[in-house]
Amino acid sequence: MNQVAREELKYVKEIREVKDIKEVAQMLSSGKWIAIYATTNEPFVFSMGRTAD
Repeated sequence: MNQVAREELKYVKEIREVKDIKEVAQMLSSGKWIAIYATTNEPFVFSMGRTAD
């Protein structure tokens, strides 16, 4: 993990595991969530981090 990524993670206030891609898209479009990690094989799972209230 590079230094920039580590700096951003200190602002994460909540982490959620999400399996529904539509929910992931909605979270990202809100501007309050970032994608931290995603699996590359089915079942796809995304680790989402909330950075704002």
